[in-house]
Amino acid sequence: MDSRKRSKLADGAVGRAGSLEAVRTNPEAEYIINARGGIVYADIEKHALLKIPQSSRGRIYHVLSAGLHYVSKYPIVTVDIGRTVKVYRLPEDLKEWVFRQRPAGTPNVKSLPADVRFGFDGTRYVADIL
Repeated sequence: MDSRKRSKLADGAVGRAGSLEAVRTNPEAEYIINARGGIVYADIEKHALLKIPQSSRGRIYHVLSAGLHYVSKYPIVTVDIGRTVKVYRLPEDLKEWVFRQRPAGTPNVKSLPADVRFGFDGTRYVADIL
């Protein structure tokens, strides 16, 4: 691959698994550890769905990263909850939000990590960076 076309990896990352930067892999356990320290299992069912209230007020999470699961392509987030880093599935409604968090053409401008309010507006799930 032409080095001009390679995207820059975060410090400590050894490669990519889909849109996720992998720091370490464990083929026997079928997971990777992403650049933010979250364990991303190959089996998406091992990840809980992020708890999002059915209200527009929503709930605030400190989101470290967002991407697509490297096998299933479901949207996922890595969240810091009280010194615990965990990876959660997101509702499909939030796939476009995940795409918008990827810096396109502006590698030094990143929207995450940030506090994000996740909620439900009556018809679909929403996420807003605070």
